[in-house]
Amino acid sequence: MTDRELCEEFRQKWSLERVQNMTLDEYTSIGGAKRDDFCYWIERKLDSIGSIWGGSSFKFGIYKCNKDEEQRADGKRIYADGYAWLKKYGDTKETAFDEIKSRIAKIIKASLDNDLVGIDSIDFGVATKWKIAFHYQNLDDMKIINIFKEDWLKTIAEQELGDKNLSIPQIYTKILAGKIWDIESIHARARELWVRYFDSRNYWIYKAGEQGSKWQKMYDEGLMGIGWRKLGDLSGYKDGEELESKLKEIYPTSAQARYNDTLTNWDFCHTIKEGDIIIAASGRDTLLGYGEVVSGYFYDESIDDEFASFREVDWRSDNRVWKVDGDDRLVIKTLTNITKYEGYPQKLLEIMQAELGDFSMQSKDIAESKNIPLNQILYGPPGTGKTYSTIDKALEILGYVDESEKKFELNEKALDKLKELSLDIDTMSKRDKKKALFDKFMGKEQNMEQGQISFVTFHQSYGYEDFVEGIKPRLSGENDESQISEKMEYEIKDGIFKRMCKEASKNYENSQKTKEQIKQDMELDDLIKAYVDYVREQCDKRDYVSLKDEHINTDKNIIDVQSYKTGNFSFIVAIEFDRYKVYLTKDKIKSNYEKFKNNEIKSWENIIGIDDKYTKKLYFSLLKRLKEFENKKHENFTESNTENIDNRLKPYILIIDEINRGNISKILGELITLLEPSKRKGESEALEVTLPYSQEPFSVPNNLYIIGTMNTADRSIALLDTALRRRFEFIEMMPDSSVLENESCDGVDLCRLLDSINKRISFLLDREHQIGHSYLLNVGSLENLRAAFSKKILPLLQEYFYDDYAKINAVLNNNEMIKSQTQQDLGIKLDDEFVDSQKKVWSITDSSSWAQWQFQKIYDTNAKPAESKESPESSNEPSE
Repeated sequence: MTDRELCEEFRQKWSLERVQNMTLDEYTSIGGAKRDDFCYWIERKLDSIGSIWGGSSFKFGIYKCNKDEEQRADGKRIYADGYAWLKKYGDTKETAFDEIKSRIAKIIKASLDNDLVGIDSIDFGVATKWKIAFHYQNLDDMKIINIFKEDWLKTIAEQELGDKNLSIPQIYTKILAGKIWDIESIHARARELWVRYFDSRNYWIYKAGEQGSKWQKMYDEGLMGIGWRKLGDLSGYKDGEELESKLKEIYPTSAQARYNDTLTNWDFCHTIKEGDIIIAASGRDTLLGYGEVVSGYFYDESIDDEFASFREVDWRSDNRVWKVDGDDRLVIKTLTNITKYEGYPQKLLEIMQAELGDFSMQSKDIAESKNIPLNQILYGPPGTGKTYSTIDKALEILGYVDESEKKFELNEKALDKLKELSLDIDTMSKRDKKKALFDKFMGKEQNMEQGQISFVTFHQSYGYEDFVEGIKPRLSGENDESQISEKMEYEIKDGIFKRMCKEASKNYENSQKTKEQIKQDMELDDLIKAYVDYVREQCDKRDYVSLKDEHINTDKNIIDVQSYKTGNFSFIVAIEFDRYKVYLTKDKIKSNYEKFKNNEIKSWENIIGIDDKYTKKLYFSLLKRLKEFENKKHENFTESNTENIDNRLKPYILIIDEINRGNISKILGELITLLEPSKRKGESEALEVTLPYSQEPFSVPNNLYIIGTMNTADRSIALLDTALRRRFEFIEMMPDSSVLENESCDGVDLCRLLDSINKRISFLLDREHQIGHSYLLNVGSLENLRAAFSKKILPLLQEYFYDDYAKINAVLNNNEMIKSQTQQDLGIKLDDEFVDSQKKVWSITDSSSWAQWQFQKIYDTNAKPAESKESPESSNEPSE
C-alpha cells in the first residue's frame, strides 16, 4: 500500500465527524497488533509515513492501562479505572477524554484550513498534534513535513535554516518554501533532511541460514541469530584473536573463510548496536525484509537447534520477497556492514518501499539531536531544586533520561547501564538509580582518571588559577613518594575547567580519527611508557641514558624522569648539573615521534612546537633513542585490537554550582569568548588562545556542556556579568507547590501554605525571593514542619526582610508564631525624645508550642485554636 492509499484509508475511517463522536474505547485500547483504535493508527499503522513511536503514552493525553496504578507523587497524572491521563485535562477519565477529543477536533479543523499557527497554539503533545495534523492535510498541497518532534525540528532550524529560535509553523513554512509538495515528494524531502542531520546508524545485510532457511522463524519471533553453536557464548571471548583460535580448532576451514567467520561472530556480539538497521537477504538477488535492532546480544540454546546467539529485531516489512539485479546484487556472507557504501543501504530499502523515517533513530551525539544547549543556567529562588536537577540535566545530555511533561524518566539505555554496575535495581528508588549513574560518570575514583562529569562550586575567592591554570607550590618529588624532600618547587597546575576541556578535546579528536589511527596512538603510549620505565631503571643505577650525537653536537644525559599525577612526565636533561636543566615532555615527544618514524622529520630543525635550537637538538636525539628502543624491544609489544576501540563522540559535562557567586571576569578571564557555541573547537568559527602561564594553545571543544545554577535571592540575572549572560541560556526554576500535593502533614495543606507565603512575599518584596518547595518536602509530621519553619524558613524570611518583623508577620498572616511587645508590655518607660512610644519589639515564640491551626492560618484566615474555633456558619471572614 502506498503512502497516499494509507493516508486516504485512515481519513476515510477517522473522519472529523467520527473523531468528534468517538468513544474512549475507540480512542485508546490494548491488545497488540489486533488494535484498531485512533491512537494505534497514529502511532503504529501510520508509522511508516513519519514516526512518533516510543516515549510515554501520555503523549495522547489519556491511554488504557493493563492495570490500575497508584497516582504518582508529582500530582500531574491520574491512574484510575483502568486508564491513565494528565490531570490538566480533567479529574475523571470522562471529563479528561472530552477535553482531549475537543482539542484533537480543533487540530484537525486547523489542518484542513492550513492554519499552522492555530495548530501551534493548541495545548497538546507537540509531536502528537503535528502528526495528527499531517494526516488531515490536502495530500496534493502539503504544508507540514513528516518530521514532528520539536527537538528534531529545532536542530533542522538551526543547521538548515540558520535560526533555532523559529517557531514550528515558521520551520515548516521555510523548509517547504518555493514549491507545491504532494504526499510523494514531501516524504522524499523528509528523508533528505533526516539522512543529513540524524542518521548515525550502521546498516547490515544478514543471511538467516542457508538460502534463508531460518528466516521465517526469525521473522515470526522478532529475532536475528547466527550459527557456530559450538563456540558457546560469544561475549566470553576477550578479543578476536581468541575467537579466531577457537574457530580454527572447532571449524577447520581456509584462512580467508576463518577470517570472515571471526568477523561475523565478533560483529554480531560486539559491533552491532541497538538502532542499527538489518536488511535480511537470501542468496545474491533476494531481499526478505528489514528491521531495527532493539536489544543487545544474548545467548540462548533453547530457541533453535542451530542458532544460539541472538539479538531482538523489530522487523518492519511485510513477510514477502523482493528481487534485486545488476549493481545491487548482494554479498553472500552471513553478516556484512554496508554502511560505508554511500547510497547503497538506502537503495535496498527503497526496493522494499522502506523509508528512513520508519525507524526510531538516535544521533550519536544524543544531546545535539535533542537540541540541548551547550551552556545553560538553572536559576530561581532557594529551595527550588536547581542543584538537585543538575543530575537530571546531566543524564539527559548523556542520553539516559527522557524528558516528558517536565519529568525526567530513566530509559532502557539507563536500565541496561545500571545492570552493568551490579546493583540491585529492583530495590532502588528512581532517584537512587539516577544518582548511581551520575556517580558512575563522575568516574574519578580509579587512577585519578577524569570522568565525563565534574562538579565545582564558585565562591568569592575562587579565581582563574583554580579554574583554568595557575602556578602552585609543591615539595620536590611530591609526585614520587621515593623522592620527597624539603625543597620547594613551583609547577603550572591545571584547573578543573582546563582538565575537562583536555578530556573532551581528546575524545573529540579521537572521534575524527579511524580506529586504526587510535590504535597507533595507543601503541605509541605503550612504547613510551616502556621507555620511561627503562630510563628510570637506568637512572636508579646511575647509568644515565646518553643523548650524545656528534652530528648535531649534543653530549648531554637524561638524569631523571619526573612523573605527575595527571599521567604526564618529563625527561630531565642536565645541562649544568644541578644548576640548569631542560625538561623534555611527553606531549612534545608524542607530537613529533610519528612524523620522525615516517621520515617527515629528517633533522633537528624539523622538530615542531619548540623554539630553542639546542632543545630541538635534544628532542631529535631522544627520538632516535626511542626508535632504537622500539626496534630492539618490538617483540614485547602487543598490538591493540581495534574491535575494542570506541571512537564515538561523547558529551562531557561541567556543573558549576552557585555560578553567580564568583567573579566571572576573574575566573574566566579571556576564555569567556571561547564558551560561545560558534567559537568552540570543531565549529567553522572556532577560536584558540594561548594560555598565560603554560603558553599552551587552548580551545573549548563542542562536546563540553556547562550547567550552572544560580540563586536569584543572592543576585538577580540583571546583575550577572553581561558577557556571561549573553553566552548562556537560562532556565527558570520557580517554586512548584504541585509536588507537595501528596504530602501528608497532620491536616496542614502544604500546597496552599507554600502558595500563600509566596504570594505575600511577591507583593512585599519580589518574586525572586520566594520560598522553594524543597523546604517542605518529606516533612511528614507537625513536629518536622515546626523544625522546617524554625530552622529554615523563618531564618530565610529574617534575611529577606532585614529583620523587619512586621512584614514577616504579614507573610505568616499574623498567626502568632512571632509576637510584638510595646514599652507598656515590657513594663518600661522611655522618654519620647529617645524612642517612638509606639515602637514594637518582636520575638519568635517557642516553636515547640506551635499548633496545627497556626500553620493553617497562613492560608486560611478562619483558622483558630481548637477551643475557640467558630463554626463555618458563624464565620464571615474570607479564606485565601
